[in-house]
Amino acid sequence: MTQRWGGDLRRLREEADGKVPELRRLLQEIPGLGPAGADIFLREAQRVWPEVAPYLDRKALDGAERLGLPKDPERLLKLAGDTEPAVLAAALVRASLDKEVAEDSLRRAG
Repeated sequence: MTQRWGGDLRRLREEADGKVPELRRLLQEIPGLGPAGADIFLREAQRVWPEVAPYLDRKALDGAERLGLPKDPERLLKLAGDTEPAVLAAALVRASLDKEVAEDSLRRAG
């Protein structure tokens, strides 16, 4: 990271030309950062790097499924209305990781 991009993630972004698959690949070249870490980074980065949005990875889609929502990212975004994709992704991931969060959300929606 330091040697290749001078510690500046914007340089990584430039090298990837803002393309999500390339960003994900380059992130995984950083020692200790695998597919899950790259997904976490991209879910968060979509708030500040608009070209990444919408980024709903498998973990977010698992949360959608747990909540009885469609697993299709386009349908989810349409249902979410003007909710920022990063906020939607974070909420879905919380539902995928915590059964109580999912159950509470379903109770409140019902």
